[in-house]
Amino acid sequence: MGDLKHLLENWGADTKAALHSMMDDEEFYVRLLKEFSENAEIEMLNNALEKEHYKEAFKIAHEMKGTVVTLGLKPLYKAVSRLVEDLRDIPAATVYDDLETVNLEYESFLEIMKLYLI
Repeated sequence: MGDLKHLLENWGADTKAALHSMMDDEEFYVRLLKEFSENAEIEMLNNALEKEHYKEAFKIAHEMKGTVVTLGLKPLYKAVSRLVEDLRDIPAATVYDDLETVNLEYESFLEIMKLYLI
């Protein structure tokens, strides 16, 4: 867990707060991180926005926001939060720029997970 924790913290994650909310159960935290890295939410979000299904995209992004804050993934949380606000009422002009940022941060997270799982 030490290497993963270090990699995540260097990226900007708040592993201390995430672990605290999980009663410092590192094994549980790593399992949730792995599950999130294998989750199809990001693909569903991209598909919804590609089809301009903004309400569906809002629901997916809002759910993702809750997941990433629980996991302490602050860089991804910040990006997803902006996207949620873009989608809240009328899609803002920045929705696709913010989606790109979400995708980039998610890719950064996946790269960290790949390094840890090797």
